[in-house]
Amino acid sequence: MPLSTCPRCKKIFSKVDTPVCAPCSPIEQEEYEKVRDVMQEIPGLKFPELAEVADVEVEFILRLVKEGRIQEGSPDKGSVCGRCGASAISRIKRLCESCLNQLNKELAAEQSQTRLAAKKEFVTKSESKGKKVSRGMNLTRES
Repeated sequence: MPLSTCPRCKKIFSKVDTPVCAPCSPIEQEEYEKVRDVMQEIPGLKFPELAEVADVEVEFILRLVKEGRIQEGSPDKGSVCGRCGASAISRIKRLCESCLNQLNKELAAEQSQTRLAAKKEFVTKSESKGKKVSRGMNLTRES
């Protein structure tokens, strides 16, 4: 049985048929019904508006779309951002311009931190061994 983290309570559970753990399942179903009812009463709402009217989190609605439990709207309407629910740049990228820029900034920051940490670790290991670190090749002649 595959283990998964419940997106609601963040506890680990055995994922069989439901996307959430057993204690969260009734809450999930109740909120799904709220969202479905609001979508029937007021069609065409964007995800943030739908979340506000249904009194649920936008992430919950995005998860419902990803699971195929609700549809994004009419097929000719276009794709929505997978992070915030706004109109996406394209169906392939599935991100809006703002989220794409933010994601690029986050990625660049993480890469910078990773490189810096690796460099510090390399210098620390070299210093602890008492060896001088040089970037060039050391060529020595043995007699």
